[in-house]
Amino acid sequence: MKNRSPRTINHCGISVTNLKEAIKFYTRTFGFKVLKKKSINTEDSSMEARIFKDIFEGRLRKLDAAWLNSGNRAGLEIFEFVDPKAERLVNSFDNWRKHFSHICITDPNIEDLCERIKHNGGVKHSDYHNTGGKDYRLVYCKDPFGNFIELFTKDYRRFITGK
Repeated sequence: MKNRSPRTINHCGISVTNLKEAIKFYTRTFGFKVLKKKSINTEDSSMEARIFKDIFEGRLRKLDAAWLNSGNRAGLEIFEFVDPKAERLVNSFDNWRKHFSHICITDPNIEDLCERIKHNGGVKHSDYHNTGGKDYRLVYCKDPFGNFIELFTKDYRRFITGK
């Protein structure tokens, strides 16, 4: 079998209880750019409605969505489930249950970025941790909807491999 080059991460998706506030948080805090926003009624016959109905199954009748772009062109999809209405998890970090865990943002000054998260309605969740090298540091925060955001000072590959 032929070696393949590594694939890129295209995007990740999160669910929130207020799309407008989530867009504000992610654009103000991280400078992400909104590419598109749309309300989708899964009862209509559009291609998007058929896709979302197939993916999310069950009772879903309406959702509002936004597609954002990060600095390295990886996407962030944000969904607010409108009908039935999204509910915030009481404990969003039951790590023993299968779920999406977090997104990670790379920034050399995680203290300032953590303060920006708090200023925009999020919270600092963990202590700051040194993870090996003198300048390899991380902290976990939450967006205003309980989604975890890891802030890390170094590029992922460089951290894992030391190269």
